[in-house]
Amino acid sequence: MLSKNRLGAAPKVYFRPEMVNCPHCGVKLRRFHTAWKKKISTLTGIIHAWSMAYLCPNTNCAHVGVAYKSAEAEMLSMKHSSYGYDVLCLVGELRFKQHRTCKEIADLLNERGIATRERYAQTLYERYQTLLAASLDDYVRQSLAETTAQHGGIILSMDGVESGFVGLSKEDAAALTPLSIEMDAGDVLCFNHMLPHRAASNQSDTVRWSMDIRFEKTTDATESGKAQGFVARSVADPASETSYPEWLKKWVGIDKGSY
Repeated sequence: MLSKNRLGAAPKVYFRPEMVNCPHCGVKLRRFHTAWKKKISTLTGIIHAWSMAYLCPNTNCAHVGVAYKSAEAEMLSMKHSSYGYDVLCLVGELRFKQHRTCKEIADLLNERGIATRERYAQTLYERYQTLLAASLDDYVRQSLAETTAQHGGIILSMDGVESGFVGLSKEDAAALTPLSIEMDAGDVLCFNHMLPHRAASNQSDTVRWSMDIRFEKTTDATESGKAQGFVARSVADPASETSYPEWLKKWVGIDKGSY
């Protein structure tokens, strides 16, 4: 991240534990040292936060030596980061909801007085993804538990297929054991383009619909992307962007079975 000194002067805000007395023996806590201090850039301004660590002075306490810190201070920003959680949330909204590029995100943050650069905007976006993944842990754990209870177990494995995009040979594909992953309505399975995968034949008596959406750089687009895709967004050349009606006309003319 950018050097913390770049933020300049900022008001000092001291944080102490929300509890006054030791939760184990009841003795009043005593300030011991500064747990951490740093300048944090938030959507409402810059603060120089000081988190003070308190200890129980009772030597007979079973938890003597345990440092108590402010929960409010810990909720200001991630460790080793000088940007507040509110800034990370804004970055997530700009990226996922408004589909902004890293450069656009950096520009918008700077307009709001949050000093950053394009490459650091990418880092902020990655930190947001980390927080997002952590917030889904409980839901994923519950979903896996329900699936395990319903089916008696669950195994995730690479699905063996041949693919011209990742260069998986027939021999490599034959060495893999295909495994179907059963999912409930509303479930989402995410993976990157390096995972061999395929869709099994439809064994039901109803029509199965699927949507396959791929994104790639226009500078090194695949042949299928050039033939069947469209330019959704281009900062360098906005005139090259394709409207939905234009792409639909193009799509109708593509031979079936070529995609």
